[in-house]
Amino acid sequence: MFVSDEATLDVGFDLALARLAALTRNGVLKRVSADAYAAGAPAGVPWRNLSCFGDLITRPDRAVLAVRWETSLFPVLDADLTLTPAGPRDALLRLSGVYRTRSYEAGQRVATVTIGGFLSRIAATITAAG
Repeated sequence: MFVSDEATLDVGFDLALARLAALTRNGVLKRVSADAYAAGAPAGVPWRNLSCFGDLITRPDRAVLAVRWETSLFPVLDADLTLTPAGPRDALLRLSGVYRTRSYEAGQRVATVTIGGFLSRIAATITAAG
């Protein structure tokens, strides 16, 4: 199913970009991914803790990071995290992609909880970094 969510960050684009880049280098995004998946995944679905992130691609006023999550059974998430300015002191972090589950109805709830938790954890990490 297609998923998307967004969060406004209370930091400017340049600072948010620097912090997002740091998160891609220091392993924090893997931990945030595992925490978000564990919080939303149905019981019994194995998590192999395999999160893959592409290179952070930057353009003027935009940065994009490819994200992939896998369980031991199948890929769960293929998405892009996109960071853009949202004014002089704010930035917008948006996730959009495809979330795969075995059950559509339960999957909608799981996807909403998991993706919302993932994005809010990244947003909190970026805005709290200092």
